[in-house]
Amino acid sequence: MAQRLGEGKDDNLFLVVLGVIGLKLMLGIRQVDDLRMFDETLYLSSGIHLPEQGLPDAQWGPLYALWYYGLSRLQPDPIALHFLNQQVLMVTTAIALYLLLRSLQIHPIIAFVTVWIYQISAIGHIDPRPTHFALLILLMVLALLNRVQSPLAY
Repeated sequence: MAQRLGEGKDDNLFLVVLGVIGLKLMLGIRQVDDLRMFDETLYLSSGIHLPEQGLPDAQWGPLYALWYYGLSRLQPDPIALHFLNQQVLMVTTAIALYLLLRSLQIHPIIAFVTVWIYQISAIGHIDPRPTHFALLILLMVLALLNRVQSPLAY
């Protein structure tokens, strides 16, 4: 009988390990990455100033501004917020990718190795990060939709 996603010891272990790997890889990000004064800082500013300025126009990612605003409640320092955003997006996209692969019934070890390769790639240093945010949403929606359509996925 097929095991449900998240019920297997392998899945739980791999999710914890991927989370720890992601945190470890992103722990010293401030020492190896710079805050660049381009689009990402404008997105950050629109999130921080959301209550005063309202949602930005559609081309400036209003949902991403809401994301930054939510994170700013956890980290009010704008520079630390920039790096927190990068860390959270890399860890959560990795976990969401694993969940999607498992919902597609990809073997746990293959899913783990795939996500590990994603984590050690340079994708975490690509700016601006609304693409990471969009990827996170896409991965979560696809995993959820596949889970709903295939309740026996392991």
